[in-house]
Amino acid sequence: MKKNTLNIIARSRLIIGILLLAVNMTGFFLYTAIKDTNEHILDDHRRTISEQEFWEQAYINKNEDLAKYTRRLTALISNRIIYIDPKHAKPTFFENYILWIYSTYKNSYEWKNTRKAIRLGGGFCSQHALIFDNILKEQEIESRIIGLTGHVINEVLIDGEWEAYDPDYNVVFNKSIKELEADPKQVYAIYTKAGRPESEARHWQKVFGSKSNNENYRSAFHYTPLGYLIETLSFYLIWIFPSLLIFSAYYFRTRPATTTNLSIQEK
Repeated sequence: MKKNTLNIIARSRLIIGILLLAVNMTGFFLYTAIKDTNEHILDDHRRTISEQEFWEQAYINKNEDLAKYTRRLTALISNRIIYIDPKHAKPTFFENYILWIYSTYKNSYEWKNTRKAIRLGGGFCSQHALIFDNILKEQEIESRIIGLTGHVINEVLIDGEWEAYDPDYNVVFNKSIKELEADPKQVYAIYTKAGRPESEARHWQKVFGSKSNNENYRSAFHYTPLGYLIETLSFYLIWIFPSLLIFSAYYFRTRPATTTNLSIQEK
């Protein structure tokens, strides 16, 4: 009876382990990607570049001026990432079943992994800011994420001075967040010049002027430490967990036989 029970447990673990490995393999093909025709898109402009085109232009060129590059990167991200509610950008079960569970619980998701985020192609302003900061950090360019009340932007250190960028709306401020906080009327002028509606520009003027809620984060990890850790660990755990199940299945199947052989030898 005990041997039969152990065999059932072993078979169950083996089957679950194999199924989860199959899920992971399927995830290479069945992943979340925002289509231009997605009905939940909130953007007033459509995507203009593909994933491949983005990566062909994403890094600084040799001898390229840093200020010129950051402006170019701002436009690239804005033209690739469609503004969409993160609850419609959750990973599929096949893509990463751990993050699927986590995002289902939260009812939203945004990638901390840059490659996944660019492939997804959609998200709120914080998704744009995470991509911008990650790509700069990858090239050892000093930058940070700025959290405002209801908006997230970036700052880059250029020639010893911080300059603010909004890759969500493709806005280059040519000012630091401190300068914009001190004179938020500049914010209104900059957003309207970028083609944003007057009512929206007024809104951002108030947001930037609210200094008490503005925070800066050194990296994606500091912006969302729990989410960053869960995502990073999940990439390993989705493979480790089924592997452990398969290994334990082998252990349960061989253990009864080993015990029986030892009993015979003792007699």
